[in-house]
Amino acid sequence: MESILQNKENNLSDKQLSEMKDVYENNERMIGLVNDLLNISRIDSGKSTLLNLAKIEIASLIERAIKNLNSFAEERGVKIIFNNRLPSGFALGIDDDKIYQAVLNLIANSIKYSKPENGFSEITAQIKDGKFLFSINDNGIGIPPENQHRIFEKFYRAENATTSQANGSGLGLYISKYYIESHGGKIWFESELGVGTTFYFSLKTDML
Repeated sequence: MESILQNKENNLSDKQLSEMKDVYENNERMIGLVNDLLNISRIDSGKSTLLNLAKIEIASLIERAIKNLNSFAEERGVKIIFNNRLPSGFALGIDDDKIYQAVLNLIANSIKYSKPENGFSEITAQIKDGKFLFSINDNGIGIPPENQHRIFEKFYRAENATTSQANGSGLGLYISKYYIESHGGKIWFESELGVGTTFYFSLKTDML
């Protein structure tokens, strides 16, 4: 579908391209929602508490997530910056699928709520105070102070998020929090309305 949207053969009209883009975006949105609901089902059933731990090079995991979201970022005019401050080959004992999903959700959210022009999502991965620390900062709409205490609730979206042009199910942060905390980690954020938001999570470096 992405190759069709690029219209390299120049055989589609502007109207056809616009309609194809709408179909593609709706399809991607439905796939994302189904995946979120499947993850919620596993969490609610207790199946997601089981961790398949292995040594995973965390910088490569983050790069995979960025690559997956590059097209989305380009469509929204958002630049992704990755500051990798980890030692070469640094690995964590984690469940690859779960931490990848948490990272993917956080990056997608950052892109979604960044400024539509000259937006950025700046990711930093480092070791701090003996723990792995991930952060992602954007220059987006921010989270209203009165909504911040509910931001990790299932199906919850802040008021300014629901009135923005960004679509969402209100499940991504809930899932990310669950997966990170299931590893004994911690997730938190700092946000200023109209300025931007930074999400953080930390993980122990000695799980394996």
